[in-house]
Amino acid sequence: MKLWKVLAAVSAMGLAPAISVEAATFVNFNSQSGSGFATYTESGATLASAGGGTFEFALTPNGTVGVLGSGIPHPLLRADIAGGASEVSVDLGDFNADQDGLLLRAFSSMDVLLTTATLATLSADETMHTLSVTAPNIAYVIFGSQAPSLDGSSVFADNFAFTQSDSITPMPEPATMTLLGLGFGGMGAHRWRQRRPLS
Repeated sequence: MKLWKVLAAVSAMGLAPAISVEAATFVNFNSQSGSGFATYTESGATLASAGGGTFEFALTPNGTVGVLGSGIPHPLLRADIAGGASEVSVDLGDFNADQDGLLLRAFSSMDVLLTTATLATLSADETMHTLSVTAPNIAYVIFGSQAPSLDGSSVFADNFAFTQSDSITPMPEPATMTLLGLGFGGMGAHRWRQRRPLS
């Protein structure tokens, strides 16, 4: 392989942008209690009932405080994420009252369904299950349960977590600038050597 190709490859490595991924934001509801909430905001996530109405904070099957839509039928829950997300997860479950079709749906800011995660549980199930979705530009998620659940979305939600969208940082690192300089310098030296007359 010719030297100029190697040096060009080193220079191209220097132009690659650095990609950084932000840490997940975790929201649990252990410090909350009561009913009749229309919205609740924490750490950039705003929780509400998907179809209007209210929700309540109560103990989940794993002994922590979770969220449940108020009324019969229980409404699905919605969480709007300030700044968007690339990954969202939530724990869902109930006290073995019925079979449940757990669901987590992610939407864009234009109300386009991006992706869905579902899980069917048995009527004897009394554990919380984590559902996760990954997609670029998630603006909000809707979660809870659907048929065969009795009384609407009759499951608790807890441990809501999201990861902000990946960001590309165009500023190269110092080592990248060194590689870029070495690549261009080497290409220049190679070119100068080729043009030099032979003695």
